[in-house]
Amino acid sequence: MLSKSFILCTLSNGNVALLRDLAAHADLPFSRTLSSEHFGAYKPSPLVYNGAAEHLGLRNEQCALVAAHLSDLKAARDCGYQTIYVERADEEDWSVEEVMAAKREG
Repeated sequence: MLSKSFILCTLSNGNVALLRDLAAHADLPFSRTLSSEHFGAYKPSPLVYNGAAEHLGLRNEQCALVAAHLSDLKAARDCGYQTIYVERADEEDWSVEEVMAAKREG
């Protein structure tokens, strides 16, 4: 399981109470729950990504963001994060070319 080798953490624009309820009731294996609420800004602000890495005691380049939102991934990558794109049907209104370019860029 990933949680044996990595810190698994949410990083969402949802509020802290919502995220804790979601993690508890959905039996999600997060070891930390972080919200943009902690950083006084909303994604895609660099304050959120930089604050999350700092909160975890990591450098940005030691973090990876897994997401289906291409703008979120671009903002995280611009802050030095590694990025992992998870495609969800009808999630983005980007063209096929834009999705393929995002996948190539990481």
